[in-house]
Amino acid sequence: MNRFLSGWFLVWLLAIPAFAQDSKPDAANAELKETVERYAAAYNAGKLDQVMAMWAENADFVDIHGKFHEGKELISALFRRGFANNPGRQIEFNSVARKFLAPEVAMDDGVLKLTATDGEEHTGRYTVVWTKVDGKWLIRSARDIPIEAEEVVADQPPPLEELTWMIGKWGAKSEKYEITLDCDWQLDKSYLVQNFRVKSAEEEFKVVTYITYDPLEGRFRSWFFDSRGGFGGGLWTRRDKIYKVAIVSVLPDGQVGTSVMTWEQLDPKTVVWQALEREVGGESLPDATQKYIRE
Repeated sequence: MNRFLSGWFLVWLLAIPAFAQDSKPDAANAELKETVERYAAAYNAGKLDQVMAMWAENADFVDIHGKFHEGKELISALFRRGFANNPGRQIEFNSVARKFLAPEVAMDDGVLKLTATDGEEHTGRYTVVWTKVDGKWLIRSARDIPIEAEEVVADQPPPLEELTWMIGKWGAKSEKYEITLDCDWQLDKSYLVQNFRVKSAEEEFKVVTYITYDPLEGRFRSWFFDSRGGFGGGLWTRRDKIYKVAIVSVLPDGQVGTSVMTWEQLDPKTVVWQALEREVGGESLPDATQKYIRE
């Protein structure tokens, strides 16, 4: 992989639910189904060690309260408290859709049910990204989304209005690259569309990103496509003023990469973008940071 590709294309990397490959290898599907069943059995038996053995070391988890937990150690502590506070609670997974993004990367969307010992039930949606490491399927990223009846407020602004600070023309420069970013509404304000152009002495590289509000997930979702044939995207979460996008991407050569991309508005004329925890084909890449100035 050349330095330009690893330095800029991978800035986008982590989660592509809507543009995943539709192939579902029978053997891999059967393996993953058996893994989910073992996970539920271990959870229902209260065996924390067996549950956490199915999580990747660099996993992340967003709970039903929208709190972001990074790393197996923090997730294990969260589950330990959950087991202690809710002994005997049972879990049931009902997968609605499973897509294989690559032979060793899969994504599950479904509904889970938690049943307490007194019979009280809680139901919610979930999204899980699985990766196969050393022959074992492990959870790389998981999201719990509560199912709640929401009151509709007539004068409430459309959700995408929250990101209007992105609209406009932006620029950024480094020693080797010059980047221009043009962001505007498209399709009757149903999408925010970002057009990136990355220029170097050797070539020009283009990326188009579509951002919208996903009413099923109750949060933002984005997809990107680049001028070399790569694509990817992911679901967004927000912590204070920082927006995070957990991404899985497919490179033009067929490799799968993962990353966490962040956006933060420092002031009306300045935003900072970062790409963290980047991996391609199991190989880690350094973090990247870029400051954009409004033109």
